[in-house]
Amino acid sequence: MATILGASRAWRTLQQTLAELNLQANQPADLPPLQQTLQEDLRHKQLQADTQTRQQFAPLEAEIEQEKARLRLAPAASLAALEDKLREVQLTLDLYHSDKSLLGRLGNGYRIRRQEKNQAHLQAEKTEIEQNLLRQLQEQDALLEKHRAELLAQSAHPHRTLNAQVALLNQILQSKELTEATLQHNAQKELQNLPPPACVLAGLQIETQQPARLDGKTYWRAEIDFLALTPAGLFAILVYGSAKPA
Repeated sequence: MATILGASRAWRTLQQTLAELNLQANQPADLPPLQQTLQEDLRHKQLQADTQTRQQFAPLEAEIEQEKARLRLAPAASLAALEDKLREVQLTLDLYHSDKSLLGRLGNGYRIRRQEKNQAHLQAEKTEIEQNLLRQLQEQDALLEKHRAELLAQSAHPHRTLNAQVALLNQILQSKELTEATLQHNAQKELQNLPPPACVLAGLQIETQQPARLDGKTYWRAEIDFLALTPAGLFAILVYGSAKPA
C-alpha cells in the first residue's frame, strides 16, 4: 500500500472547525454517528431539564394563581354593588321611557337625564375598577412569564456547548464542504491502494514568487488535492464533483 502524508484540504478545514467546539472525527463517515450520539445526549438532557423546570415552576405558578384569585376577590363586592345600582338605574329609565303620555314625556325628561348621568358615572366607576383589576392580573402573568424564562435559561445553560455542537454538526452534514471532503477522502482511499514504494501527498498548497499563466488566467498560488510519487512518474490529482470548476 502507498504511504499517505497529510490530509485532504477540505477535510482538514472541517477538522479545524470541529476542533473549535472540542469535536474530533477521523474521517467524514464518522460525522453522522457522532451527530446522532450527541443529539440523543442533548435530547435526554433536555428532557431532564424540562422535568426539573416543571417541578420548580409548579409552586411559583400556584403562588401566582393564588394571588390572582385574591386580586379578583378584592373588588368583587364593589363590582356586585355597582351592578345592582346599574340594574336599578336601567329599570328606572325603562319605567320613565315607557310613559308615552304627554305629561309623562314632559315631566320625565329631567328625570331621564339625571338617571342617564348617574348611569354614566356608575359605568365609569365600574370600568375603572375592571381595568385596574385587569392591569394587576396582567402584571401577575408577566411576573409568571419572567420566572418561566429565568428557569428555562438556567436549565439550558449547562448544555449550551452540547447544543452548539449539535447545531454545528447539522450545518456541516448539509454543507458542500462535507461533500467535497467526502470525495477527496474516497479518492485518498483509492490512492492508498497504489503499490509501494508509492507515496501520496495530500492537500498541497503551492505559492509562486512569479505569477503563472494557465488558460489565459494568472495564478499566484495553486492547491493540489493529491500529489502521487510513483516509480512511473509524478502525478498531480484534482478531485471534482459532478462538474469541473471554472
